[in-house]
Amino acid sequence: MLGLGEIRMLATGRGWRDENKSCSCGLNVTACPVWGDLSPVDGQPKSAWYRRLVSGLSNQYPQATHWVDSSKTIEGLQVWLDLLREGVISDIRIVYLVRDVRSWVVSDEAARCRKDRRKRPLVSSMLEWWRCQIDLQKFLVTNHLEYRLVSYEAMVFQLNEQMRRLMDFAGISGGWDDLQRGLRCGEVHDVFGNRVKSDAERRSSLVYEDAWQYSTPVNLFTLMLWPVWRMNVNLREQANRDSDDAGNQAAV
Repeated sequence: MLGLGEIRMLATGRGWRDENKSCSCGLNVTACPVWGDLSPVDGQPKSAWYRRLVSGLSNQYPQATHWVDSSKTIEGLQVWLDLLREGVISDIRIVYLVRDVRSWVVSDEAARCRKDRRKRPLVSSMLEWWRCQIDLQKFLVTNHLEYRLVSYEAMVFQLNEQMRRLMDFAGISGGWDDLQRGLRCGEVHDVFGNRVKSDAERRSSLVYEDAWQYSTPVNLFTLMLWPVWRMNVNLREQANRDSDDAGNQAAV
């Protein structure tokens, strides 16, 4: 497996232009063996940049059967879908990782504060989460894309079970112990992504942020915004059903 972080950010030119970004491999983006020769060319279509990436990865890492893009947006997924239809890549496996809206809102607020970004009203954040789920589900269904819905909370508290399920879905052989070792020492070239990306030990474990449980406004507004609450419940129930189905198939 080859971890690449949020690729779409690099495709737009961020990381090179006056930002002096570092990769999780420890090198500057211009010196990284993956990203060093991939500075976007002015006027070049985004699809052409992704083709350069595919060509480079195929040559540098022929042993890597899975490339992981954690872009988390429809725009980031659309480019890969176009390349799949053109035959440039052979397959896409989508992990739809969804977080409880209350946890996501509190985490988003903390991230904005940490990065000195403008705060936004609580209701606006919840509606943004809701709109993103609707748009993503519509995109997946319209394009007939197979995916696995996974609850972030389940990933934290049922890690072994969920990882085995995802490994089966992705066609990855070997035990969870092997994968966990790989997360500590494997190839990860993440420029834009989680802030612990450069810490091999911390990025191989999950710690749940429970601050939302102690926020009265967050819990009240979630209940008051019925569509948001309904979506939150539906996603959790679907993730549980998918997990149960996967477990039953494994048992059979």
